Amino acid sequence: MTTPTTPTTKPGRRRRHNDTDWHRTGETLRQIRIDRDITQAQLATAIGFRHQGAIAQIELGLKPLTDGKLLRAARYLDVQPLAIRRPEPGATEDDA
Repeated sequence: MTTPTTPTTKPGRRRRHNDTDWHRTGETLRQIRIDRDITQAQLATAIGFRHQGAIAQIELGLKPLTDGKLLRAARYLDVQPLAIRRPEPGATEDDA
């Protein structure tokens, strides 16, 4: 019996995220985006997505927001990254 030599994951760059609650992050991102009167398409373009559907999936909690995209979104929305992705409910920037 031989062991497989091919990797079990897809080749290419792995996306990184430290998000434990995709749903809450998506809800928070949506609320900040709406408060600033920014469309999904505008945010998608600003942080490097090709289609607004990626933002819709993130806001619905179906897809995680990678760390790199989180930083871009925070910069574009003029908020701290922890305003979008809090480590736990009720946490503040001072807790980090």
